[in-house]
Amino acid sequence: MRPIRNSEGAFYASQPADLTDYFTTFEAQIAAEGEGRLDQQQLSYLDFGPDGRGLRAISYLLETPGPAKITNERLYYFFDGFSTNGRYYVTLTYPISAPGLAENGDFTAEELAEVTADYETYVQETLAPLAELGTADFTPDLALIDELVQSIAVADEASTQISIFANDPDCTNDAAFVRDITIPDGEPINRGEAFTKIWEVVNTGTCTWTPAYTATFSDGADMGWRGFVAINGVAPGQTFQIAVDLVGPDVPGIYEGRWQMVDNTGQPFGVLVYATIVVPETPVVRTPTATPLVPATAIPEPTTGQATPTPRPVLTPQAKTCTDDLTFVRDVTIDDGSAIDPANCLPKRGKFQAALWARPVSGAKATPCNLWMARRWVGMARLSSPAQAICTKSPSTSLAPPPPACIRAVGK
Repeated sequence: MRPIRNSEGAFYASQPADLTDYFTTFEAQIAAEGEGRLDQQQLSYLDFGPDGRGLRAISYLLETPGPAKITNERLYYFFDGFSTNGRYYVTLTYPISAPGLAENGDFTAEELAEVTADYETYVQETLAPLAELGTADFTPDLALIDELVQSIAVADEASTQISIFANDPDCTNDAAFVRDITIPDGEPINRGEAFTKIWEVVNTGTCTWTPAYTATFSDGADMGWRGFVAINGVAPGQTFQIAVDLVGPDVPGIYEGRWQMVDNTGQPFGVLVYATIVVPETPVVRTPTATPLVPATAIPEPTTGQATPTPRPVLTPQAKTCTDDLTFVRDVTIDDGSAIDPANCLPKRGKFQAALWARPVSGAKATPCNLWMARRWVGMARLSSPAQAICTKSPSTSLAPPPPACIRAVGK
């Protein structure tokens, strides 16, 4: 169901002209109970709810452009209609099958060459026998789907705020990270252990995130995720919690998966959020302890009344003997070759989180102890291994030459 007009009867401005033209033409066809297209069979005009009316037809649906063989795999029940006040467009597409059609398959090269010359005739000849069938000849019975359609009721003031057409066509999508709600980076998760990772993000764009939006896996380790993130509507400036149910992988190591928001066209946008865990070689023994959440700063509070997931208690492993290990993963600040004013040439700084972001390398043990060791190196990289100067003299020549004080960790 899609809202298409406002309470005054005007089409929403966000809809393109060709779509509003289609709605107007189709409304006139329904009012006159006109004939359908050549590819439509079993036409019937149905009333639904207390005030709606639309057209039911049987036709085919192709996955890709161009001629394709019409089979039961591509045969569908279609219903399209409008509420009487014209504010809502209702559509249903349901897979069906009919006797006389192949279950599936495609054209041979010879068949394709033959039908391409006159595909319209092929469609008519293939679908025409369906007009002679009774509703019970189809699977499922068309009468049962008709009853489903006729039971649809649309309220006069059904929600339009979160419709995919409610957004202005020039609005922009963006999202920013607010905080981790559960499972901080580097949390030890045992093999096969189920856990829920929850992030809080804020809508920093100008589009409302409608039910047609979602959050989906982007890359890295999916950790068994096969779910779907439902969104009920997030206006600009409001926050939303992305929750994904995951399972610790079977092989010990450090794993990272990334998720991202996706709009109604399937286009990803905004910040990538990370789930980074350590699967230890020796299972950790759990001592449940609740960890207070860090309050977000300078972020508008949610105002939609959405349900907020209950945070998962952070579980603390028992202490164990540590071994030292560290592997370079990435530069956090000052890319190699960056231009730095000589007077401001500072030591290379960044969050040195090798054990957080790296996958295990040969000889490296991905244990919580190594993770703790990596976290000690926050700030200047104070390593005993050789360091390499990466300062590049800036265009300014009025200052003294830069001292060899900018370093990076070698191992990259």
